[in-house]
Amino acid sequence: MGSKLDIENDKISFSYKLEPGECSNSFGLSIARLCGLNEKTLKIAKEKADEFDLKFGIREQFQTNKTLKEIIKTLRTRDELTTDDIFASLKNSLSAFESSKKI
Repeated sequence: MGSKLDIENDKISFSYKLEPGECSNSFGLSIARLCGLNEKTLKIAKEKADEFDLKFGIREQFQTNKTLKEIIKTLRTRDELTTDDIFASLKNSLSAFESSKKI
């Protein structure tokens, strides 16, 4: 299912369209907010979710998987690309991965 998360305005929208791939976000806190849970509970839940993410590196694992998929996709289409094209694509993917790790 496709989705769009607007963190600044605490809004979420679902496109109700199945899309390939994994979901990069958990929508639990957004759904809890829509259901009317109080802000104190939401704050504690957010802190616990962030602790869990730091402990297990969920976001980093997701970004690594995404980068690897892009590299594999590039290599699968290598017959259509020049060597320079492949290296440029790999360089872009790795740069994006390194940038995501700094966040």
